[in-house]
Amino acid sequence: MSKECIGGKCLLNQAVTLGSGIHRLLVGTQLDDQFGTIKGLIDPSGKNLNLNVSSNKNLLKEEPVGNGLVRALDIARDLATKENKLDALVEASNLSGASFAYDGNSAKRLLDNSGLSEYSALTQIPSVLASNFIHPDAGVNGDVIPLPVIPAPEDGDTPAASLPEGDNNKLPPVLQYPHDALYDKGAQDYMKIERFKYSPPNANAITDLSTIFTQGLTRSSQAQKYVGSVYLPIPNDLQSSQGMNWGEGTANMLEAGAFIAAQEQISSTMKGDQNLVGFLGKTLQDIAGVGANFAKAAGEDSGTNQAIAGQVAKLLLSKVGINVDPAQFIARKNGEVLNPNMELLFSGPKLRNFVFKYDFAPNSEDDAMKVNKISRFFKQGMTPSRVGPGAGVFIASPDIFRVSYFNGDARIRSLPIHKMCALTNIGFNYTDGGVYQSYADANSISQPVRTVMMLNFTELTPIFGDDYDLSESRTKATDDLIQQTGPLNGPNKINEYDIGF
Repeated sequence: MSKECIGGKCLLNQAVTLGSGIHRLLVGTQLDDQFGTIKGLIDPSGKNLNLNVSSNKNLLKEEPVGNGLVRALDIARDLATKENKLDALVEASNLSGASFAYDGNSAKRLLDNSGLSEYSALTQIPSVLASNFIHPDAGVNGDVIPLPVIPAPEDGDTPAASLPEGDNNKLPPVLQYPHDALYDKGAQDYMKIERFKYSPPNANAITDLSTIFTQGLTRSSQAQKYVGSVYLPIPNDLQSSQGMNWGEGTANMLEAGAFIAAQEQISSTMKGDQNLVGFLGKTLQDIAGVGANFAKAAGEDSGTNQAIAGQVAKLLLSKVGINVDPAQFIARKNGEVLNPNMELLFSGPKLRNFVFKYDFAPNSEDDAMKVNKISRFFKQGMTPSRVGPGAGVFIASPDIFRVSYFNGDARIRSLPIHKMCALTNIGFNYTDGGVYQSYADANSISQPVRTVMMLNFTELTPIFGDDYDLSESRTKATDDLIQQTGPLNGPNKINEYDIGF
């Protein structure tokens, strides 16, 4: 019989929640007739329970233990695929009876919720009973079995799509949760969040005023130095919305007439049609003309007379500190008001906000380490830095982020495209259900059983209609999605199958 192992250490461990806290289920991975059998159950204090004792053996009948066993076997299959040992694994699982985990109704086929600490595997695979899978050498003497961990990608590995290079052509850190997720294999959809040093958008703006007046401000890329990435499962509550600013606008006849006349004269002066002296003289004449027209209209129409008289009275009274609303008094006297010519008018775009909620439940020390590093990655990236002499004169803008959705190397076109974002708020809840629970961890001393992280992102620039163009003539604000191996590069560029931004 083969002496090969999955993972190189012949042992995988899974965290399972039982009545007294987080336990560790040890599953053997030697490719023989004992593959997938339970070699130990470690209680929260670190003691390996004697599974020959009926009370301990009964723990194996609990649903979380069955769930943990299925998950360990599922991970073993993934590792065997990476190590080209899948045929040997299938043979060993048939001998040990663990082949149930590789039937069509189990393992990866049903574990869409593999990001959770435990899932209802027993409801899907009723034949699973962990107490039937005890290894002959299971901890019968109460000895503590060392806890090797599931191999995980080291920081800097590339678990999915290609990455931009950092300083000295070295790849910056890539963190992913769960640590053993096969994002690079297209096994599940995931969210890629990249972090960059912030660069001012108008740092290279043209200083020629005439160019600015005619062409507007020039923009430069805001994503300059790449810092690192985080790969996470796409959260369950994924929503997107966008809006524009519209508001009511009013302009009565006096306001409209005065503005249109003044604008026409100013525009004529800027075109060079007349000099400043001519502009002032013409403006005074036009104002007099407007006044004459008002007077003529007032003589012909008593309503206009009342409106003009009310505006003049308002102007005169304001000179002595008395502010009145003439429309109110006209309404009181005549039961009429000036027509405000009310319209709903566009006033500008809105910046989009996104909130993402992640539920972390580490199943191993590797998972816990990644969760803590991911938390630090975002918290540190959203904070400003002190710069300048004495590091107290100025503070530099925080890092910015690029959010995209992938399956393997392919961008998911049915989910929105995000422009560069600022992380405006981050929140954590370490007491799931209002109760603090933790388990011993060699690295962090105590690790919360569950941690909820909420990220609030706001895009740096608004969405415009030409951002949806299939050509490359989109707005300059989309350049950051192409640079630094961006999500719109190569085969992932926008096409007719995209829903757009």
